[in-house]
Amino acid sequence: IDRAKFVGNSGTHLIYVANTDDLPSTVTVRSSLIASNTLTGSVAFLRDAYIGFLNNTIVDNTLGGAVLDGAPGDGLGLFRFKRNIVVQPAAFTLSLGSAVPPAGRVVDNLSNDATMASYDPSNFNLDPVFAEGYRLSPQSPAVDRALLDDSPALDLASRPRPVDLTDVADYQPGTTTDLGAYELQAGAVVFANGFE
Repeated sequence: IDRAKFVGNSGTHLIYVANTDDLPSTVTVRSSLIASNTLTGSVAFLRDAYIGFLNNTIVDNTLGGAVLDGAPGDGLGLFRFKRNIVVQPAAFTLSLGSAVPPAGRVVDNLSNDATMASYDPSNFNLDPVFAEGYRLSPQSPAVDRALLDDSPALDLASRPRPVDLTDVADYQPGTTTDLGAYELQAGAVVFANGFE
């Protein structure tokens, strides 16, 4: 699932994958916006699947479960949850049962869920400072926050990723990629109260 918008839906789970044969299924969600959905379950309910959530913005959903409820099984070795922005105060970001992903697989996520820090110290909890439509403002701590690594080449608006903004301090040397679905572009105009 690349560069998709899931907005204003209702149901049990937004994404549901339960493997029925001997081979794990593959689920990858990249540069997508998941917002304002009302779900009695989780954003993603996955069983025995290769899971990748890369550079997504998951915000303002009403959830009965976790953002990602997964029992990766044989797919745990390929599990990746990286560079996402998750603002879901009443829900855990990850519910993986007793599974523990390998080091480096749950990194560089901005999440209100304090338990994310147990996966890696690069996961943090700050206000994402959104501009209109869940895009990042230049003041966002998610701008130039992560290494390019396995980031998608395009953001949700089909614009290039990464864009290293010279007037925004990198989080650390080499961090040129923004978190979330949108990459802040050079020369972007930010509007506040109708004024540039």
